[in-house]
Amino acid sequence: MTQPSLKTPFLEKIAEHVCKHFKSLPKQGKPSPEKNEWTTMASIVQSEGEDNVKIIALGTGTRCLGHNELSDNGDVLSDSHAEIIARRSFLLYLHDQLSLAISNKHSILVRNSCSPQLFDLIPSIKFHLFVSHVPCGDAAIFEIIDTATVPIIDGSAVPPTKKVKLETSQHRTGAKLKVGDIYEEVQTPGKCRVKPGKGDPTLSMSCSDKIAKWQILGMQGSLLGNFIKTPLVLSSVIIGGKVNLSASTLQRALFHRFHDSLIDAIKVNHTCPDIYQSHINFMEFPADGCPAPGAISGYLKSCSKFITEVTVNGRKQGVTKKNFGKPSSRSSICRKNLYQLFLKTESLLHETSQGYIPSHEAKSYADAKTRNGDYFTSWNNLKQSHAWEGWTCKPEVLSLFSAQDN
Repeated sequence: MTQPSLKTPFLEKIAEHVCKHFKSLPKQGKPSPEKNEWTTMASIVQSEGEDNVKIIALGTGTRCLGHNELSDNGDVLSDSHAEIIARRSFLLYLHDQLSLAISNKHSILVRNSCSPQLFDLIPSIKFHLFVSHVPCGDAAIFEIIDTATVPIIDGSAVPPTKKVKLETSQHRTGAKLKVGDIYEEVQTPGKCRVKPGKGDPTLSMSCSDKIAKWQILGMQGSLLGNFIKTPLVLSSVIIGGKVNLSASTLQRALFHRFHDSLIDAIKVNHTCPDIYQSHINFMEFPADGCPAPGAISGYLKSCSKFITEVTVNGRKQGVTKKNFGKPSSRSSICRKNLYQLFLKTESLLHETSQGYIPSHEAKSYADAKTRNGDYFTSWNNLKQSHAWEGWTCKPEVLSLFSAQDN
């Protein structure tokens, strides 16, 4: 494993900053000690040098919806794992920063000198992902050696002789291989995997797979990629303390297993994030505990206020069944809302930038996603590679919704 290019005290500082920030958030949605609950937490942190560090997005959660629970109106979160909630919250932060840049106000984004309808990230800005636990999927499949069987001489572990048999076990993932219509629990490393769900199988890819995709195509995704062409990637991935971790396995999961399959034009800019495990433990996992039902999302708004929201089963907490489908039930990070934000950003750019004309009118969410031809082509090309075998394809009907409220 290569040594991190970023300094250890800096990465430790990020972990400490994130855990303190979570404690300062409102109690709503947090695990209940009385109920023996626990959760996973992820946060995207922005840095500019080592002194200017900001928590810009956060997510908690451990659950996914089965395919029969998905909505064809884009108003329900299908994947509420912490890393995915944090990244969706990051999209809200980017929309906010983009609106500032369009209005010529201070932002992490600046207009491209050659194409004023496009925006670039200020070069000194870096992004880091803190996760309290190893991402599900390929990153969680590694061999664990029982250090109690390693000979100790003068207080230090030494390489065992051939006569010493080390006790090993395998750290496993709950994410499953999808082979046709069959979901297998075979712990084969290097494969794309689907997250497990209660009852119906899910269509959500593992967090390992999704983070690896972001590291290639960018965390901004296809919609915001219409305005931010250069992929926004992670400089580091920091894992919380007191959890089993294989740094080399994490590198494999997020970088190496896909790198050789990339075309040269993409490969040249494909980088592996620094991998680091903090000494700070986010929270203890209680014996016989259960995952908290809620998922917390949050992002830093330009007014320097951190906005949070709690969802349960993909909808805002507290929403009754009779209000399902109404705007009041929607999370701010659901696909419907992000689509509406995209159209508002596009409208603002049209009003303030002479000559900006969308390539075509987006009549649906799917139509808007395919407008970004470069992203759409790159993603389709990636999926043709053997390395991406097993990536699920959601039914088209789930993306044909309009921006209009019902």
